[in-house]
Amino acid sequence: MRPPRSPQWRMALAYGGLILAVMAAATLLLVLLDRGASAGRVLLIMATATAAALGLSTLLAAAIAQRGARPLRQLTAAARRLAQGDLDHTVPGGLAPETRELAQALNAMTVSLKRILTDYASERDKLSAILATMNDGVALLDEQGGIILVNPAASEFLGFPAGVQEGQRFIEIVRDHELSALVSQCREAGGPRSLELQLAPERRHLSVIAAPLSLQGQECVLLVLHDLTQARRVETTRREFLANVSHELRTPLASIKASAETLVEGAKDDPAASRQFLDRISLNVDRMSLLVEELLDLSRLESGEVKLNLSGVDVHKGIAEALETHGERANSLGVELRADPTGPLPLALADGPRLRQALSNLVENAVKFTPAGGRVSIGARSRRGWLEISVADLGIGMSPEDVPHVFERFYKVDRPFNQSGVGLGLAIAKHIVQSHGGRIWVESRMGEGSVFTFTVPAVKDGSGGQAG
Repeated sequence: MRPPRSPQWRMALAYGGLILAVMAAATLLLVLLDRGASAGRVLLIMATATAAALGLSTLLAAAIAQRGARPLRQLTAAARRLAQGDLDHTVPGGLAPETRELAQALNAMTVSLKRILTDYASERDKLSAILATMNDGVALLDEQGGIILVNPAASEFLGFPAGVQEGQRFIEIVRDHELSALVSQCREAGGPRSLELQLAPERRHLSVIAAPLSLQGQECVLLVLHDLTQARRVETTRREFLANVSHELRTPLASIKASAETLVEGAKDDPAASRQFLDRISLNVDRMSLLVEELLDLSRLESGEVKLNLSGVDVHKGIAEALETHGERANSLGVELRADPTGPLPLALADGPRLRQALSNLVENAVKFTPAGGRVSIGARSRRGWLEISVADLGIGMSPEDVPHVFERFYKVDRPFNQSGVGLGLAIAKHIVQSHGGRIWVESRMGEGSVFTFTVPAVKDGSGGQAG
């Protein structure tokens, strides 16, 4: 029969054995007394037996207590490690029966807690990833207006400095009274509030929604910010586009109307006068037709509807064609138009007609805004797999304020002469170059002229002829 292993039974057996030992000692004393042993000897034997029994009982009790306390110490150490966050630690299974169930309960609790924390970390990571990749800004404020959470989009929209820490007061960083008032109104009303505002210095347009949110006993405010800057720019561009087109059409239409009314009132009977007015009508009709064609061309380029027919294009021939096309106009204005020596060049990987159109627009612009006695030069060179084509003039140049805007549609630089055109040529040239994967830029200083340069890819191992 297997003896019981619980501490209670062990203690009972130990003290039972001790009682039996004492009874045996008493029996021995009685036997000795019956045989006539002296009283002193009996007392000595009895004292020795008693001391031995007490010593044995003490040692036995200490051993039993030590053995019974070992599982408790192991459980205590395991609980401390779990409290410190070591969820990979498990309580050993080979403990006494009375502590084994507790060890199994601790291990089960550890597994459950580890699973809960893993799920929590996964959800936290998902939320962090969502907030980090959102285009809308999100900011959470506590009851005192301190920052609990802010995502990168909100930091960018509001111009937060790097290293914003939790607990910093929102309004001290933003310093915008409209946002501060919106948060206050949301707290007072206990419901969502919204507004649209424009923040300086980036002049960013934002739509902001503030909503109350109860979080762990705190009455917080959740701010959601949507960037309306691009939409406002598109709206502004649309208004400016309509205004510019209306302005550009109004002048030729007014001239056509005035000429037609003059003809109706009797100028048609004068052959010389009627010819003059008819020429004026024809000129303005051509001007409006050119405007419509350029608008359609620009619209197709901006929308990507134009399909490029790429092939090897001889840049020398394109330069010669530009000289021929604009030579007469340049001579009539007293402007020297020439090609700089270029040497052998590789072929350009481009759409020939579009490349010639871009170059022609730049040359036309340079001739138009170069005063009499000035010079316009066309040059090209090969550089790292690209062809750089430049159109330089020695005119009066442009101010630093004009340079960033010259490729915008309908943008016109104020010049004291030759005020003509609708401001679409450079915009069309820019989109043609960009559709080829190249770039276009201008360098200009007042009184020193301008240099317009664009790049197009070169055909590998291709070469063109010498400019004639």
